[in-house]
Amino acid sequence: MMEVIPVIIVTYNNEETIDPCLTSLLKTKLEGMKMEVIIVDNASKDFTRERILKYERKVSKIMLLDRNYGYPGAIIRALNSIKEKPYKYFVLLNPDTIVTESWLSELTGIMKEDPRIGVAQSLLLSMDGSIDSAGGFVNLLGYPIELFKGKRLTFEKRLPRYVEIGYAKGAASIFRREAYVRAGGFDERFFFYYDETDLCYRIRRLGYKVVLIPRSIVYHKGLGSKSPSKELFVLYYMERNKLLFLIKNMPYCLLPSLLWSLVRALKSGKPRYRHIRLKVLLDFIRLTIGCQLKEPLYLEPKSQAKE
Repeated sequence: MMEVIPVIIVTYNNEETIDPCLTSLLKTKLEGMKMEVIIVDNASKDFTRERILKYERKVSKIMLLDRNYGYPGAIIRALNSIKEKPYKYFVLLNPDTIVTESWLSELTGIMKEDPRIGVAQSLLLSMDGSIDSAGGFVNLLGYPIELFKGKRLTFEKRLPRYVEIGYAKGAASIFRREAYVRAGGFDERFFFYYDETDLCYRIRRLGYKVVLIPRSIVYHKGLGSKSPSKELFVLYYMERNKLLFLIKNMPYCLLPSLLWSLVRALKSGKPRYRHIRLKVLLDFIRLTIGCQLKEPLYLEPKSQAKE
């Protein structure tokens, strides 16, 4: 029986990018394994659902959620729907990506070769060919440090098989199921941003490696320009989830980061930024004292494609 590998795509208002993504994905070349595409829509408000339903016969499953559960929430629901299947790995792919034919074979190949690898990320390139993401690390204040962002590949023929990194970006990454389960899976509280970073750090603490696969190439469009509402949305979740990440993974860095966040909140010139930063601190306290929030703390803007 051929081994199955689920590829999960979470959509939210991606009517402009989902067609190119799926068109490229369905051209993927993969030997000895069967790719099963699962699309999970987080209650899009545009024509995304109409777009993805056109592929109903070409993909394995389409899940139309009743509301926006956030990125990790949608993935959890997708994985729960296939928990009885005997897959060893699963893949996350953003709806604003265009994959190359060999992207997935490069990812699965390295996972089969080295059982110590828990997560592997494709090399994400911007549409102009510069590096969008090669993974990264988190600094002592909790901010992500992206490796080689904006640089261009000049040594394709000498690319290493893989490079160890601190976290992988979920826009195009493969996860070992055993490592995912042992780490406890995604934390739904993150909703948006830092979700895969938190998961990767927990997987690393179990002794697994998180790596970049430079020969697995995926093009990533990203968010593009931000409207004022989207800018506040990004600021809120980046700052709040930074603190949540620190208390879970780097608690010794939490106090300096909290003080820095408070200083930035008090010094913020624009009232709306000051309000958001203060709200971040309040909501972080609510999260960490065990307050289970049934709804997102901050209203999401019109579009929520993962960056």
